[in-house]
Amino acid sequence: MATVAGAQNCEDVCYFAQDHEEWLRQFLTLKHGILKHDMYLRTLAAIPPEQFETLVRAWSAALCAPGAQQPVRAGCVPRQ
Repeated sequence: MATVAGAQNCEDVCYFAQDHEEWLRQFLTLKHGILKHDMYLRTLAAIPPEQFETLVRAWSAALCAPGAQQPVRAGCVPRQ
């Protein structure tokens, strides 16, 4: 969602998650709170690119499927 909302790097993803933590908790268990950007980097680096592409394509297809619930619009403005 952060990327769809304009995040351009892992720091932006972290800022998006911090700004939308309450909304994210509807879908995720955040036992230890929002992850730091370096954890996003390590996680993404561990996923083979082909597998990541497959997952993103399946996710985006599910969003566009008939009857799919539309995601909440949420802007992401990079912090300075």
